[in-house]
Amino acid sequence: MKNPFFLAIAAIIVLGFTLYMTTFTVRFTEAAVKATFGNVDPNSGIIEEEGLHFRLPAPFQRVIIYDTRSRLIEASAEQQRTADNREVILGTYVVWRVVNPLKFYQQFSSSGSSPESQYEEARRQIEPRLRSSLAAVSNFELDELFHSSDAESSIAELEQEITDRLRGVDTGDVVSLDDFGIEVQMIGIDSIELPATTVTAVVQGMKTAAEAEAASIASVGAAEANAIRSEGNNNAETILQFAKTLASALRNQGEVEAAEYYALLEQDPELARFLETMEFMREGLNGRINLILRTTTPGFQFFEQDNLKTLIPAPSRRAEGDDAAVIPAVSAEVSQ
Repeated sequence: MKNPFFLAIAAIIVLGFTLYMTTFTVRFTEAAVKATFGNVDPNSGIIEEEGLHFRLPAPFQRVIIYDTRSRLIEASAEQQRTADNREVILGTYVVWRVVNPLKFYQQFSSSGSSPESQYEEARRQIEPRLRSSLAAVSNFELDELFHSSDAESSIAELEQEITDRLRGVDTGDVVSLDDFGIEVQMIGIDSIELPATTVTAVVQGMKTAAEAEAASIASVGAAEANAIRSEGNNNAETILQFAKTLASALRNQGEVEAAEYYALLEQDPELARFLETMEFMREGLNGRINLILRTTTPGFQFFEQDNLKTLIPAPSRRAEGDDAAVIPAVSAEVSQ
């Protein structure tokens, strides 16, 4: 009873070992290369369909399974020169994947039988090409890369040009990465740094530009100030001339009107002197000062008793409507 049981166990083990040696599994993210004595049939040697597949045991056939998902290479920072002769330090990364397992196997199988060793060899092939492709920076000026608006920056254009160079597009390379079965999906610039010398030059350039702009603004301001000042002077001169003309016209009109009164006053000099004296008393003494003066003081002779009698008409005559002499109200004490 024990012999059949052990035989069954042994048969299962042998069957499992046989299946392990003659089958392999491909996932949907993988592609397999089946080589017979080191040679790969392009038609039957590439398996991209997922599932269980059969093969001859080693050393007749050997299967290498490649992961076709995207892989990342973070390259070391490289110093490059821009079109305006400025130094920049670029930090870049590359996203790539195995797109043609047959070409990839033919190119890198000599570096090792494991996929990991072949991936490492592919990385060593990509990195120097990337450093060479970074020379595309020389087609751009520094201010095109460092811009206040992302929409106007040329970094995206620079990334595309580096990608084209790495892929071998229009570069004249005899062998491109497509010949290795590698697809470069994306190249990105994750950092742009400036060396100390470039920072100094940039700051000096910004200072010079700011000084030039300030000088331009000051020049425009001075020109506008001169224009405003000139306009103000012209307006002031126009107003002054108008005022002089108007004053001259008023003076002439006043002299014409005064001439009529002067002519009337020349007909009665005594009346003129009297009116002048009354005007002096009205303007100089009216309610503002108390004076004690003699009647002999010039201008006060009208306060003598005899003169008052002659100037002030009798009540009967005033009642009849005769003209009465008007003496201004003057607060003064007069002594004889």
